[in-house]
Formats: sequence, C-alpha cells, structure tokens
Amino acid sequence: MESYEMQCPYCKAIVSNNAVRCPQCGEMLVNNPVPPRGAQSSAEYRTEQWKRPADQNYRPADQAYRPVDQRPRPKNHLVGAILVTIFCCQIFGIVSIVFAAQVDSAYNRGDIEESYRLSQRAQTWFNVAIISGIAFLIIYVVMMLLGFASSGLFYNLFE
Repeated sequence: MESYEMQCPYCKAIVSNNAVRCPQCGEMLVNNPVPPRGAQSSAEYRTEQWKRPADQNYRPADQAYRPVDQRPRPKNHLVGAILVTIFCCQIFGIVSIVFAAQVDSAYNRGDIEESYRLSQRAQTWFNVAIISGIAFLIIYVVMMLLGFASSGLFYNLFE
C-alpha cells in the first residue's frame, strides 16, 4: 500500500492518506476505519480505539433512552384519576386524567421539569375531585335529612 499525503477537509492540515483521524483537529477522515494488523475484528477496533468523548449527553446506541437528568420518574396519578372519575366527580377527574396521561411522555422525551409540573397538576385535580365529591355528598345528605325532617315523618318515628 503506497503512502502519500492529503489535506484534511476540515482544518486543511497535511495528513497521511492512511490516517483515520486528523491529528490536528481530531475529525474522522474515513467512515469505517480499517483495523491495524493484529486487531481481532473491525468492530472491536472501532469500539476500543475510537470511543466518543464522555460528555454528559452521550449514550451508546445499544442502551435504552434515558434522560440526562437522572431524577426518579414522577408519579403520574393515573389510577387515582380514573377511580375518582368513575366513583366521584367526572368533570375534575377527566382533567386529572388528561394531566396524568402526559406525565410519562414528558419524562421520556427528557423534559423532566415539565413531567414534574404535570404530575403536580394531576395530583391537584385529583384532590379537587375528591374534595368536591365529598362536599357534594355532604350537601346531599344534609338536604335529604332536611327534607325528611320537614315532611313530618321524622316526628312520627319518635311518638
């Protein structure tokens, strides 16, 4: 294999045609570097010799996507939102379901702050639904007792 010099397309430095990376700027000069003699395989050579720098945004391709911010996944409150919609207060429960359904997708796309904000909103609307359902139930029971008492049947029970 004959050797001659060429120009780096990135920094215009003079490099050998056998070079895989430019010694001046560090850019790759070929897409698939050829392993030197004695290397076991091309893939092993690329893995060992040309690892990307360890910056905080780098993830190897074989790993699942994980956000850079490693805070735990916020609770989405979806089960509670569904139960409060079925048994208590539909209007506020639906609002809670909408926010709860968005929590995991915000976390998975890496928007950690947004996922925590949506989780807090889902929890808030869940609480509003519970409180309004309990308040409605109390008002209903009081109104039924007042209606029962005003009908005169209440006094007949104790005579």
